[in-house]
Amino acid sequence: MNLNGKRIFLIIIIVLSITSISLVNAATEVLTVPAGVKNTRTLYLDNGDKLSGSISVSGGSGNDINFQIQDPSGVIITSYSRTTSTSFSFNADKAGTYTMIFDNSFSLITSKRVTLSTNIEKPMIPGTNAGGIPGFPLESLILGSIVGVSILLFWGRNHIGKK
Repeated sequence: MNLNGKRIFLIIIIVLSITSISLVNAATEVLTVPAGVKNTRTLYLDNGDKLSGSISVSGGSGNDINFQIQDPSGVIITSYSRTTSTSFSFNADKAGTYTMIFDNSFSLITSKRVTLSTNIEKPMIPGTNAGGIPGFPLESLILGSIVGVSILLFWGRNHIGKK
């Protein structure tokens, strides 16, 4: 491979690497949910952001709580009944405020202590999801073109001038 071929190959590797990079915002919070009450937390997510995290519950005889996440339209994304701990993960399919609901309304006497850990991964390149996979046809076309050019360069290096 000549010097120009090596440069092009390096540029292709850099571009492909950048598309898989995400920015991560992590947080942990401990909240108390009184008996008979629903407590909420909200997060703003952009289209393509990936939210992952976990909850851990303590307090009361069952150390449990009802937990759900709703999208900006109020559609339930995930729901857990009487959970003591769980993990969750999803990619936001629309921008807006997502709501986490911690429901202790079934408990008559005891408050629950909930440890909430969240990670929000934001894609570096608009139009991709947090995993770096193209979300629009234009990005798919660009990525496909890069792969095609790489194959042609590799093939040409090995076959041009040989008979």
